[in-house]
Amino acid sequence: MIQLPTELILQSLNALDFPSVLRCRQLNSAFKDLIDNDAALQYKIELAVDGMEDGPPSALLPAERLQLLRKHRAAWKAMRHTSTHNIPMSGGGVWELYGGVLAQGINPRGLAFTQLPSRLRGIPEKNWTLEDVGFKIRDFGMNPGEDLLVLIVKPPQDSTEYTIHLRSMTTGKPHPHAPKLAELKHIASARNYSFAIQTSGDYLGILFESADENDNELVVWNWKSGVVEMVLNVNTQSPFLFLSDRHVLVAYVHGLDSDEPRLLLKVFDFMSAPTTKTSCTDMPFVCEFALPRQHATSDIFAIALRSDPAPGWKPPASLSVPFHKARNERLFVLSIWFAGDGQIKPLLLFIPSFTLFRHIDRVGSGDDAIGRQVPWQDWGPEGTRILPVTIQHSSVWVCYVHGMSFVSIGGVNQGQATALNIFDFSPLALKKAKQEGQTAGDDERGFPKLVDKETHVGSNDMFEGRVATSLPFRLQGFNIPEDARDARAAMMSEDNLILVCSVGEYINLPSFSLGSARPDPPSIMLAHAARHVPHRAPTSLNSRSGQTFRAFYATIQSLRRSPSPAPVELDDIDPADNDFIMSVLRANPSLRDTQAYRAYFNLTPPPPPRKPVLQKEQSADPQLTTEVQPPDVASASPSPVIASILNPIHRRTALVKVQGPFTERQLESIARGMVFLEKLGLLSVIVVENNSIPKGEGGERSAIVEETMRVVTALEKQGARARPVLGAVVRLGPKPGDEEDPEPKDHAIPEAHTFPSDLVHIRSALRAGEIPVVPPLALDSFCRSIRIDSNDVVAALVRGMAEAAVLDGFGHQQKDGSEHVAPSDEIDLTPLRLMIINKEGGVPSYARSGLPHLLVNLTSEYTHIRETFDRQWKSSHPTSLSNLSLARTCLAYMPPTSSAVMVSHRSPSSLIANLITNKPAISSSLPHAMLQNNRTLTQDTPTLLRRGLPIRVIRSSQEIDKPKMKALLEQSFNRKLDEAAFWDRLDKCLDFVVIAGDYAGAAIVTNESNPSSSSSTFSPVAYLDKFAVLPSHQGDGTVDFLWVALHDESYGLGLPFSANPNGGKQGVGQGRDLVWRSRANNPVNKWYFERSTGHLRMGDWVLFWCDAEVRLKTEAGRCGNGGLSYLEDWEHGRMSVWADVVMKIPSSWNKIA
Repeated sequence: MIQLPTELILQSLNALDFPSVLRCRQLNSAFKDLIDNDAALQYKIELAVDGMEDGPPSALLPAERLQLLRKHRAAWKAMRHTSTHNIPMSGGGVWELYGGVLAQGINPRGLAFTQLPSRLRGIPEKNWTLEDVGFKIRDFGMNPGEDLLVLIVKPPQDSTEYTIHLRSMTTGKPHPHAPKLAELKHIASARNYSFAIQTSGDYLGILFESADENDNELVVWNWKSGVVEMVLNVNTQSPFLFLSDRHVLVAYVHGLDSDEPRLLLKVFDFMSAPTTKTSCTDMPFVCEFALPRQHATSDIFAIALRSDPAPGWKPPASLSVPFHKARNERLFVLSIWFAGDGQIKPLLLFIPSFTLFRHIDRVGSGDDAIGRQVPWQDWGPEGTRILPVTIQHSSVWVCYVHGMSFVSIGGVNQGQATALNIFDFSPLALKKAKQEGQTAGDDERGFPKLVDKETHVGSNDMFEGRVATSLPFRLQGFNIPEDARDARAAMMSEDNLILVCSVGEYINLPSFSLGSARPDPPSIMLAHAARHVPHRAPTSLNSRSGQTFRAFYATIQSLRRSPSPAPVELDDIDPADNDFIMSVLRANPSLRDTQAYRAYFNLTPPPPPRKPVLQKEQSADPQLTTEVQPPDVASASPSPVIASILNPIHRRTALVKVQGPFTERQLESIARGMVFLEKLGLLSVIVVENNSIPKGEGGERSAIVEETMRVVTALEKQGARARPVLGAVVRLGPKPGDEEDPEPKDHAIPEAHTFPSDLVHIRSALRAGEIPVVPPLALDSFCRSIRIDSNDVVAALVRGMAEAAVLDGFGHQQKDGSEHVAPSDEIDLTPLRLMIINKEGGVPSYARSGLPHLLVNLTSEYTHIRETFDRQWKSSHPTSLSNLSLARTCLAYMPPTSSAVMVSHRSPSSLIANLITNKPAISSSLPHAMLQNNRTLTQDTPTLLRRGLPIRVIRSSQEIDKPKMKALLEQSFNRKLDEAAFWDRLDKCLDFVVIAGDYAGAAIVTNESNPSSSSSTFSPVAYLDKFAVLPSHQGDGTVDFLWVALHDESYGLGLPFSANPNGGKQGVGQGRDLVWRSRANNPVNKWYFERSTGHLRMGDWVLFWCDAEVRLKTEAGRCGNGGLSYLEDWEHGRMSVWADVVMKIPSSWNKIA
């Protein structure tokens, strides 16, 4: 390469990353000279050493940027100043410093902003004000890089629904990239909260901190789409920060009520987390970092977690800065205030990002991430630094860290601050300083310039025993000027050091603006602020943010609570198993799902059947009965308690098709998922396929057996017991008698079959607690073992195992309607799930531009999916249609509540979610626009398939089977129908009825006119009168199937993706706004909130509506980049019309005496 032209070599080197350039520099002297004398390459190297990233393209040449970078470095090293400036601060009560902008409240409804200057990086000082944002500001956050201002409004007196406004920092108007109305909503558990607000790129995190710590909630949104990514419920102090573009880091005290509380740092993947509120202990985590064991006599009083900037930070494009802090090099500062020896002591734990990611990267991300617990000795002693604080550490002025540096008051003499200390933990900068001899000896104050020896926290402090840490850092100090020596705290940004100083009744904020394009030293800027300006106190200290530490000493309370008596449990589950089960309830959207799972596997005795209770005040409007009326779990016979004790976990079976080829790493991930399913009570029967092994060639059988043994080995490496069943367990050809069966089938008959005697090896393996692994072999008519299509093997096993289970006494009801309980040593061979794991993932959908279907109703959608399958998908998803056919065949032999899932090997955790909830990863009935903008909907999102029900639409009340409709409504709502009035009303104003199956569910829509208005603008109103599903069909997907059909016939009409085979208009027509009402205390309202465009509270009622989507799309196209306004012209007056019409609709139920 050295023979190439110099220009070509330099061009190649400039395309490399920093480590590669350094390696090339070490090759020989020619490369070294070439790199050392090229400004662009030196700029790349010195950017990395200084922990910087290159800025956007501009007129500056690399050589000019390099000179600015060196001046920036020299300015931080010199720490000199020549002048001071005042930044007026008012008593507005809130403030924020982020991205080089200082913001403060000037009145309850207004904010003032100051952009701190940097002459070196070309950032001018700038001041502007938002006098009145239109409401009282409860709290706020900001991101200058996105011009984003986050404003929180306290809810009304009778509500706990918080509104988060997304505005432009510069104009105060709705942010152009925010969702419609530029608002986010969150229904919290209480009203009185303080907040911790953080942004990172497209994501917004808000910690709602209540006086009652059981109500603390961390919510993460994609603020640009409005989609909730994660809701974490924490019952103790839990500050958080964004760790990467998909991870959050949460600090919390585990076992607060126990005798041995433990401080932990947990990493959660919010991109794959459940979107319903999940406790910190139940939320699936990526890594858990344990801190040293706490001393028995010490109590944690408060904790804070800080880092700056966020991983998604970018400076505003308008500034065109030459460089900025790198987002992959960050220092996390964990501040711990603990009570011991009658006083409160602070400790600081410094954690560089690379220490955490060294372990996180071993786990992976997304659905491949499995919780990894990292003990302190594996990450802390060499990867962190713990320092006791000898001088007051502020709990209010908390912007003390930026990049890899931390600033604090470094010396106090007679109550006056005399020096500042800057701790630099950047490993590259430290290495360079060592090479240049800048770290030898002590500074003029006698402090070492380099600290690389162990520091110890003694046993009389917070931790039990002596804790040593040795993460090296550079210590730099400088004297504080005379006019700023009443400093109470120090803060920093990318270009500034800021001191918080008391002057009479004011606090000064001297800002040391570092760097200058001229050789003169940097300047100081002073600011006046009202005393006790609150910002973000550490968790549990927000309500005390204006107090001094003396007040803290007077209010010490032990965080340990008296342990409550342990409840008496009826089940006898091994504690380790129980903890595991609770920890993997990762996709639990509701309490009903958890109860259904636990009951199905008999983790707790099923409750006795409940008697229907008629309630006097019941909503007469549509209700989602799957949430309102969870199905009763039939009591078992013998006694439920005895059956539970004899059978703590019912073992169920699943058929799993592992469709390779897979690498060893991919097989490891799949095997781990199978092991976790086994722990949850689901025993897998695995059929192996490898599409890369040609059929009909020599050595075919040996290759497929070898592939089977690879799967067995992968399972055993994960601690499972696996048994290869290498002999054929199915027979080639249809089962005898199939061809004579006159009854037509809506599914393909398997091209192989099996008899109960053929399943002896599979049954034996399952009884022994082993996972049978089966190759795709079958016996032909000459009793030869030959390779056949794995789909035929899977279908034959599903059918054969279901039939064998019936012979074993499973799969049928007893006379009293209860489920048969078999002896504890028997295994129910009835397949509960079908899982197809391959590299393709789910079935692509034309409605989602090739992204997977979420939920498929095979009965009504199978033919339509095949007809709309794009030719281009045959190369990327060559087996999707054959697997779709396999699922339809298998589900025909499985119980009605069973499901099939087609999943990529990249999403093994979705198998656990499917087992527990039996629901798709993302609900298919959510608004289409939300699904399109949801980043969790990817090519790897699994497709859930249900046998489903036929869907039809009727438009005449005469076509309704009234007895069946009456039974459906009365069972769903548990009320008596006022038949005469109800049918008379439908005869007059029925628009259409969507019916699922044989009246398993129905959605009734009427046309409601407005007699008090002659205007036809909003009349007639499309009103959802009833939405009901039989209790027996809860959990089988009928709710989603029904809502999707309702969407296609009403507010979704007119768009291509509404042309579904639901027996209605096939997508042809004009969409209409859909309106309905619900009682304000209806627990189903949360489900409605997610699917509606908006809602209006009206006393005891909530009015919901879904806008016609085709009109929204037309209006959005008309407005272009301007976006929709708060209220468009065509919306004026419609809510008053809707409210007037809907509230006059009479009840459909008989009054209860």
